[in-house]
Amino acid sequence: MKKLFLFALSAMMICSCSDSGTEDNPNPDPTVTLTEIELSTNILEFDITGGEESIYVYLNYDGYSDKEPNDQWQLTGGESWCKPSITKGNNGDEVTFSVDGYSENRTTVFTIACGNVKAELTIIQTGYTSVNVEQAGTLNSVLSKFDATSVKMLRITGNLNDEDFLAIRNLPNLEYLDISELPLTTLPAKAFANMYDIKGIVLPSSLTVIPESLCAHCYDLSSIVIPKNVEVIEMSAFYNCRNLSSVELNPKLKIIKSGELNMYSGAFENCQSLTSITIPASVESIQMRAFKNCSSLATITFVKPSQLKTIGGDYHGNLVITGGSQETYSEGYGAFQECAITSIEIPASVEEIMPAAFYGCKALTTVTFGKGSQLKRIGGINHKTNGWYHAAGAFAKCSELATFDAMNCQSIEYIEALAFYSCPISLFKIGTMNPPINRGTIGDYGQKLPVFSGLASYSILKVPTGSSENYKANDDWNEFASISALDE
Repeated sequence: MKKLFLFALSAMMICSCSDSGTEDNPNPDPTVTLTEIELSTNILEFDITGGEESIYVYLNYDGYSDKEPNDQWQLTGGESWCKPSITKGNNGDEVTFSVDGYSENRTTVFTIACGNVKAELTIIQTGYTSVNVEQAGTLNSVLSKFDATSVKMLRITGNLNDEDFLAIRNLPNLEYLDISELPLTTLPAKAFANMYDIKGIVLPSSLTVIPESLCAHCYDLSSIVIPKNVEVIEMSAFYNCRNLSSVELNPKLKIIKSGELNMYSGAFENCQSLTSITIPASVESIQMRAFKNCSSLATITFVKPSQLKTIGGDYHGNLVITGGSQETYSEGYGAFQECAITSIEIPASVEEIMPAAFYGCKALTTVTFGKGSQLKRIGGINHKTNGWYHAAGAFAKCSELATFDAMNCQSIEYIEALAFYSCPISLFKIGTMNPPINRGTIGDYGQKLPVFSGLASYSILKVPTGSSENYKANDDWNEFASISALDE
């Protein structure tokens, strides 16, 4: 009888995770028996981007106990490309698996065991479906062997024409597209426009132009790399890609384009998740609306030595007469209008900052210029007009702008009307001996529109030695509370 009792007790302990007194089972309870390891899911699936996914591990028992069993499970198996956050744990613990990005299919299996009780977890990373199109115009036929609804990641090689890009658009669940090996220098305009669910596109490495509206309204597109030979990004190319958070521009890029006023949008306009952008030294022109309303864009870096000549912008104004009274309406089209930048250094190569270029950048506090600045114009209204079109100002409504340091700018010719409308500037430095010209007037009598409005009551203007009296005598500049030489 004694031997039978010892055998039964030993069996109960074996059904627990380990023998009494071990690290895995410090407090065995003979009144309960582990019968099952249950996982919150037995399969985790990843796409080509990798990422993190979690499971929970539950230990199920037969029997009853007034205390929680302290069994520990152990995780083994798997491969190095899939990393678990822990390899042992207790009932109810969470395990997070991290997987690197990868473009091919791969699978691995982990085992979670507690004594003789085991469960398996399968990790699947799905890569691209790869197809080769030997004859342009036959992609539909090539894809006919697949269930179109199951194609989420597609890599295409070979030769495509315009019809083939229509076939791509007809894949209802496509999320990732790799066409990097296609021998194309451009793509059809609007080729991927309004593909709301596309998350990633690898463009042909041979491209020299990003065409008009290529990816406009691709709401889920999260990142884009501009191929190394691209020189021009056309208007609206990535307009309203609201989740686009990463843009890598190439070192041969020359022009970031836009259309005319309210007719076309900027290349990256309304990309509201974009937080930073690095402008290559090769870029010569950033046209109006290029990054307008990128409301999270807080950091703009210009690679040196920059060749940038123009930071674009423009405005549209109307005089509305209602019931005998008149009101002015204006809308800006600035390159960086309504961005979240807090400070910026304008490259020395820049000659023109066009109207509305930084209009409404409400977090902008500091503007500086590179040594040897070639700046000639800060835009605003430069002609006779019939209203106060404040959106014309290059820095109008930068409501936190406190410091504008243009001491490196020795050849500014024009700072135009309303350029600093509603800017509470407290310190303005300028390196130009003669006060820049304001060409903006209002009405038939040629009344000057001001360059500045909203200056801090204690505002300071620092000017080159020997030019203080010229600035004090100028109606556009004598609004500053104090005017003195830069070396004072």
